[in-house]
This record gives sequence, C-alpha cells and structure tokens, in this order.
Amino acid sequence: MELLLEETVRAVPGGETGADGGGLPARTREYIKLHFEEELSTASLAGALQCGADYLNRVCRRAWGHTVTEEINRVRLARAGRLLLEGRLNIKEVAYESGFNDPAYFRRRFRRAFGQTPGEYRLAHSLGHTNTE
Repeated sequence: MELLLEETVRAVPGGETGADGGGLPARTREYIKLHFEEELSTASLAGALQCGADYLNRVCRRAWGHTVTEEINRVRLARAGRLLLEGRLNIKEVAYESGFNDPAYFRRRFRRAFGQTPGEYRLAHSLGHTNTE
C-alpha cells in the first residue's frame, strides 16, 4: 500500500518541491482527485506527500485560497452533484460513493455549498432537464 502511495505521488505532475512549496498544491489536488473516496485528512495527505500537515495546509491555502479539507470536500461534492444527476443512487449511497462516511454531514456540506439539500438539487435539475425538451 505504501509503495502504491509513493508511486501515485511520484506520478503526479509538479514533482519537486522547493522552499515555497513548488508543485505541492498541484500534487495535493491530484492526490485528492485520485483518492477522494478514501478516508482523507490533511495529516494523511501530508504523510503521503512527505511533508508536515501545517506546512501542506499553509502552502495550499496560499495557492488556492482555501484549506486542504475544503478542497477534499469540493472534490467530493462535485462528484456527489454528478451522481445525483445520474439518478441511479439514493442520497445515502451518493454520500458514501462520494467519500463521505456520514450522510448527515454530507447533507449539511452539500446544502452549504449548493444552497439546496441533495434531494432538492436532484429534483430541481431533473425538472430542468425535462422542461428543456
């Protein structure tokens, strides 16, 4: 498993990091995109990327304007939005497939990000698709 993590990190663009973080934000974002379904935290990402958690968060916040945890949630919520529009899974399944272990937390984060509950989002967008034909 550790070897797989190391290979993934090496394969991510922006390999070398300098004193200012170099390609660390790009490598972090790519790692999140590849592993969003797993249990991720700033500490686990820092371990995989071989740097300190505080340093990782500081460099990424400077580059993105938000924290590593917020980026993890952004990637997961984008995935959730796509799954909701597909309509195959119920809300709880969407939460789990998107990397959220707690459906209630997922609903809160989703509502904060989109201004609607996942169910409202699905309904509003499915009605929108139906009315455009």
